[in-house]
Amino acid sequence: MQGYDKDEEADRNLAYIGGSEIKRHYELNMERKLQSLGANIDQWSGQAEIMAVEKMKELRRKQAEASKRLEELKAASGEAWGEFKQGLDRACEDLAKAFDELKSSSAKALSKFNKS
Repeated sequence: MQGYDKDEEADRNLAYIGGSEIKRHYELNMERKLQSLGANIDQWSGQAEIMAVEKMKELRRKQAEASKRLEELKAASGEAWGEFKQGLDRACEDLAKAFDELKSSSAKALSKFNKS
């Protein structure tokens, strides 16, 4: 019986050694995976930041265009303001549409990100 116990203990030691090697292999694989995902996140984050900055510049440009049209409307004579009104209406609609599109696409991206 004494020998049996030693064999059983030896089997447990071998299983433990094998188990620790499997564990270590798993740890290394997970480290590599997390490093790779971290690099992907960093890359996407940089690209998303560039895209966001570009979209904000576009919105600011459209806002400036609408403001310019408003100033032109203010300076227009009573008879000519109708011509400026159409341009201002289009500029404001364009700005609102661009803002809504950015807001919608951002909400969709955040929704997908939060599901992950």
